[in-house]
Amino acid sequence: MAANTHHRLLSSTFSTSILLPPLKRKTPSSLPSFSLISARVDSRPLRAAVIGGGPAGSSASEALAAAGVETYLLERSPDGSKPCGGAIPLCMLDEFSIPEELIDRRVTRMRIISPSNLHADFGKTLRPGEHIPMLRREVLDAFLRRRAESNGTRLIAGLFTALESPSSAKEPYIVHYVKDGSINTMAVDVVIGADGANSRVAKAIDAGPYAQAIAFQQPRSPSRDSQARLWTAERSWCGLNAGSAHFAEVAGRRVRLDAEVTGRQVRLDMSCGTSGSAETPTDECRLVRLECWKRESRGRIRYSTAERIRLPPTKMERYADLAEMYVGGDVSPDFYGWVFPKCDHVAVGTGTTVARSQIKKFQAGIRARAGGKIAGGEVIRVEAHPIPEHPRPRRVRGRVALVGDAAGYVTKCSGEGIYFAAKSGRMCGEAIVRIWKKGEGMVTEEELKEEYLRKWDGEYLGMFRFLDLLQRVFYGSNVGREALVEMCQDEYVQRMTFDSYFYKRLAEGDRWRDVGLMWKTVASLVKARIVGREMENLMEMVRSSW
Repeated sequence: MAANTHHRLLSSTFSTSILLPPLKRKTPSSLPSFSLISARVDSRPLRAAVIGGGPAGSSASEALAAAGVETYLLERSPDGSKPCGGAIPLCMLDEFSIPEELIDRRVTRMRIISPSNLHADFGKTLRPGEHIPMLRREVLDAFLRRRAESNGTRLIAGLFTALESPSSAKEPYIVHYVKDGSINTMAVDVVIGADGANSRVAKAIDAGPYAQAIAFQQPRSPSRDSQARLWTAERSWCGLNAGSAHFAEVAGRRVRLDAEVTGRQVRLDMSCGTSGSAETPTDECRLVRLECWKRESRGRIRYSTAERIRLPPTKMERYADLAEMYVGGDVSPDFYGWVFPKCDHVAVGTGTTVARSQIKKFQAGIRARAGGKIAGGEVIRVEAHPIPEHPRPRRVRGRVALVGDAAGYVTKCSGEGIYFAAKSGRMCGEAIVRIWKKGEGMVTEEELKEEYLRKWDGEYLGMFRFLDLLQRVFYGSNVGREALVEMCQDEYVQRMTFDSYFYKRLAEGDRWRDVGLMWKTVASLVKARIVGREMENLMEMVRSSW
């Protein structure tokens, strides 16, 4: 999800043994191994539906199908792309067997730039062979889906619309989806929601407390004028009785609305194609579902936007092995902006939670900060996507589990989500298989919480909470951002950063240097006038770790 390189950039400013519990070291392997979970022969296979075909859904599907689970992977846009910095930790190449040819760039220089243009250059402390792999999400996602299919996953290019819960522990869930303009259903024993920050699976199980957002990213979407008429029509139907015949205007044609109307806000799904009846458009897009709901005000979702810019060859040379991050109120009030290299272009983007209505202003800010370095480039794509702010309160309910962005597994400070999406998907898939193999062929909520949630939380939840605290300390003002960049100039900080980020483990540091780093951190914060409750919370965490 948004720029991943920064995951441990902030955390490893404090990533010493005095601050964070150790993360378990991952053992690289040449190929994913699921040999410990062979298929049953004394009963029918377990049936699983995985909603969402990103790294989380594909990794979950691969683990399930490789073990003999009858697995269906539902992805609405197999050819779509997602705005994302595209950086992954070095350990992910081995742990998830990512081929070298998928990597666009190998970044060996990382630069973070403060509001006053003070900068810290990472790279001098790299060991031979160490780098930050940069890739495009559409390339990675397609590869992971193909691998899941090769293990037996059945990929369905369709749009998930609803989930019917069973009335007993032995009955199946009914998944509703739209494929090629037709409404379909499937019966399954277990469901994994990997459908992003605006997860419909999460909504179906009342995972709360996130407000929902609507985004149109279909390549064959209606015209701007058609969308405006559509939104006007949507709002007018909310609050009407369910089952009544209502109509909206799409591309100048009347469209019948046959969905349940239950609240104030509206969600609309369209299927693009050429089929349709007299009451539905036959030229471009057809309405297939209208859903109304009451918008929740609790919880927050960060909104991220990015432009892919093709630079002249002479300017692209600058970013051959360089990635840049900019912090400052001009690029985001609570996040950062980035310029990350791809195969033949750069991704230039930013994100925010507290000022989403001003996202265009912040995008202009990051372009202005990058200035002449990207001037003259051609914008080849503009993308936008929501990013969750924290793990959801309920990630397992019944025989439904959430993974990746749907579960809220994106770190504060950095917005890193790719590794945690793939990791949570695999952990959840393997947990379901273990339960299935050792039990009576069925999965329960209690077992899912024990085998999946407790293991995930035990390994990563403390880190997520710590990064949440760091974001509040450093990203709240420009003086805090200046302090951050000043600390990142320290070579010891940089080495600890790379060790933690590359290998997803707590780096083993020198005890006395750790103590010196702690006091240097405190001095930088005091110098930047960062005081108050957040600073007290940070120091309490430091003291309690001794």
